[in-house]
Amino acid sequence: LTGNSQFADRKGKIDIQVNDLNLKSIYTKLLQTALDGSVVINMDAQGQNYVGHVAQSGQVNMRIDADVGMASDLIDIKQFKIGGLGSAEMSLVGQIHQTEYMPFEGKLNVQQFNLRDLGEFPNSQLAGAFDVRGDIKPNFKMDMKGELTQSRWADASARGQLDFTFEAPDRIDARNIDVSVGENQLQAKGALGKEGDRLKLNIRAPNLS
Repeated sequence: LTGNSQFADRKGKIDIQVNDLNLKSIYTKLLQTALDGSVVINMDAQGQNYVGHVAQSGQVNMRIDADVGMASDLIDIKQFKIGGLGSAEMSLVGQIHQTEYMPFEGKLNVQQFNLRDLGEFPNSQLAGAFDVRGDIKPNFKMDMKGELTQSRWADASARGQLDFTFEAPDRIDARNIDVSVGENQLQAKGALGKEGDRLKLNIRAPNLS
């Protein structure tokens, strides 16, 4: 990272150049990257605003755009977008409240996005819109509700309803999961991940013998 800064009249601006950013160094399951771009930070009495753009082309095709405002009591995610090949895109808008548990809410939109473009994840082509909310502290917890449309999972068509809670590190509370993959259908209700949890599954898989 390299950059320069300007400060005057209780206002400031920092320009940062990003070179060879490796996402794998942030989380081991993410793709090894060498992203280049810039981050501009504007500061005044009300808070800071961060606008960033990084990208890589060639063997890895990825671009990340972000526009985030930060005040003493709120983090405003005006845009966080990850793009892949062609029109593939995953975007998030939302807010994080800077209180004890850091509650958040937002909207996640996915357009023909392959999770494998991010790293060690299943081959897919996902589309849909989801409402997300939860708490970051003391243990990350997220509610997700929405519809998967015109998607593919492991080379089979996929669509359906998702309404569940994920609680780190690995607990799922499924209020309603009803998804079809090809000719197979999965329905799930209940919880899995803690002692005493019960998850009810209904699987119809006519292609399995």
